[in-house]
Amino acid sequence: MFPGRDMNYGVELEFLFAFHEEELSVRGDQIKKNLDYATREQYPEFTPTTLPNHVYNSWGIVDDDASEPRAYNGEPQAILQRNLRKQCPQIPTKIFGTIYGSKKALANLKYDKWIITPDHTVNGVGSENVQNRLPKHHISSNKWDSYGMELVSPVLNTRFANHKEEIQQLVTAAVGTPQNKHSSFITNQCGFHVHVEAPQDLEVLKELAILVLLFEEKISRLHPPVRRPGHASAAGQLESNRLYFLDVDEDNPNRVGGDFSTKALIAENGSVQRIRNRINIIAKKTSLSQKMCWPARIGSPNGDRNRLVNFTYLVRGEDFAETIEFRQARGTLDPDEISHWIDFCVGLVRLAEYYSKNPDAFPVKNFDDLHSGEGTPENPVGVFRLMKDMGLSQEAVRFWDGKIKKYEAYQVGMKTIGRTLKYRPLTIIPIIRTMNSHSTIIVPLLPQQPQKLQLPPLSSLFPPKVQLQAYLTLHLKQLPKSCDFEVIETKQMGTSSHMFSEETSWCRHHAGDKQRGKKLESLHQNQKKAIPPATKQKIQTNTNPSKKLLRRR
Repeated sequence: MFPGRDMNYGVELEFLFAFHEEELSVRGDQIKKNLDYATREQYPEFTPTTLPNHVYNSWGIVDDDASEPRAYNGEPQAILQRNLRKQCPQIPTKIFGTIYGSKKALANLKYDKWIITPDHTVNGVGSENVQNRLPKHHISSNKWDSYGMELVSPVLNTRFANHKEEIQQLVTAAVGTPQNKHSSFITNQCGFHVHVEAPQDLEVLKELAILVLLFEEKISRLHPPVRRPGHASAAGQLESNRLYFLDVDEDNPNRVGGDFSTKALIAENGSVQRIRNRINIIAKKTSLSQKMCWPARIGSPNGDRNRLVNFTYLVRGEDFAETIEFRQARGTLDPDEISHWIDFCVGLVRLAEYYSKNPDAFPVKNFDDLHSGEGTPENPVGVFRLMKDMGLSQEAVRFWDGKIKKYEAYQVGMKTIGRTLKYRPLTIIPIIRTMNSHSTIIVPLLPQQPQKLQLPPLSSLFPPKVQLQAYLTLHLKQLPKSCDFEVIETKQMGTSSHMFSEETSWCRHHAGDKQRGKKLESLHQNQKKAIPPATKQKIQTNTNPSKKLLRRR
């Protein structure tokens, strides 16, 4: 393996910051807790025009000289900074307002301290839902609020191990303990972005572009489906770098459900060499940015930064650092996951440097190489081949192998909000009566007769916060291949923990969206009508409100 040079990098951690009302430095009578939708929608800074469903969803403050409530203006940032200083006094932080594009210049931010800033693309979940996100805190629903935040790092370097230690300390402090009056959590609106120092050699950048294009689908396996191109919750924020190289409608801004697969890339381009030729003729960084972040428009002449890998920061100007921004990762507050994704992103840039000097080592000579297998650590095809060439540790390989298996498991039965909904019969499955005995699952397979399956107890297979979807997928192998499921409701039972899929939490968070709410309601009503009376009676006999509900696709 090649020796990797030390590289600068930085991280942006998006999350929901939750806090008790006593943490606010205002009087109790100044807090307006139940802002109506019309009021919240009038806070334009919190409702990005490109993301109309992201509406302010936190409390308001009524100043002494005002009659109408306003949105938070630095109060949550002050609470977070105060608690970080208590637990990490050696790590300098500063509060900054919303960091728009023009404010990211080095002269404005300097990037010498950790920056605490609001993130208006991440909305609060509503006071009544905070307790569900933080079950260990025993929260009273009307006493806690949540607010979208972002921690932006100073310039870090791979040479210094203490830089990752800083990340771990800050994340741990932001999450807090059940005894604290603050905490943090993640929703599917949250992202985790890694900036890596951009190579100055254009040939290296072009090699990186080829890596990104060819391995996009493979690398996406490291992330949950909600962070993949074509998924509704990623629309407008996270799209494929392959758009220029595919037959995509430039005027369709929300390419939901589009085909960005390697198969489509092959159909459009024919060979790996043709893709190389289309990249190799590029003579300027501007052109590379425009093609990798296609389309370029008025207001974003270098391309759209909302791609899996953002190349537009190569050409922002002399006042800005030149970086490659990796945007695909879902938000996380797990220090290990943060560390592993940093290593992968830095490793990919180092690989581009290595392959540009050693072209024979590049693992893909033709498209057949991309289809020779999905890849496992034992058979390192695809993304595992990249990890091998990066020189990642065996522990890192095992970590990513676990992620891939987890996401592949609960991908079965997943429904994308925004696609045309197909009405199919409702399937109700009572599951997991106790954690200490075998679980009986009764599956009404319409129009067939119900089947009973005996499954191992949940606790013997997974940690407490298991993904229920993964559990079902692994053990319902006796069912027909066409019988797919997704969780639509989960509740705490006895000693079991809250269990929900990534997709479920996303749907819940957007339950207030009237248009999507009507779609879901219509779907459920049509599904209920489709169940024969005899089956309805059987379902009612075998279920009660405390048990889990699953819906068949």
